Amino acid sequence: MVAALLMCASCSATPGPSAAPSPTKFAPDRELFAPMMKSCLERAGYAVTIRDDGGITGNTAPDGVKGAELQKANAKYDAALQACLKETGFDLPARISPEEDYQHYLKVNACYRSLGYDVVDPTFEQFTHDGGPRRMDALPKAGEALNKAIAACER
Repeated sequence: MVAALLMCASCSATPGPSAAPSPTKFAPDRELFAPMMKSCLERAGYAVTIRDDGGITGNTAPDGVKGAELQKANAKYDAALQACLKETGFDLPARISPEEDYQHYLKVNACYRSLGYDVVDPTFEQFTHDGGPRRMDALPKAGEALNKAIAACER
């Protein structure tokens, strides 16, 4: 069963696809939301895909599960989702200002460069309007190398 990866604890009692909203206000860089959450939820045993909009979609229960069993599966998934939000830091409050957010972004980019990744700093205008150069284009796409880089630079 494909179900929502909602930021809240409420899940539908009916099968079908649902999705977590794309991140916009969390302490870690929002472009890392999907790979960090995907990795965490997969370690918890869930199949997760990254959507084009930067959100994620997961499978909380096998197709055909209904009623109380579906509610139980959704509750278990919600607990895993909340644990992953905490583990990745996406449960933290947002930085207060765009300037503070931008300075943090530059600091994290410098860390990735120190690890040998060719990340490019956006201008402040790019950062606040369209994001500018995407950091993820320079980082490993998945796996242990990505997890190590994130662990080194995002906390």
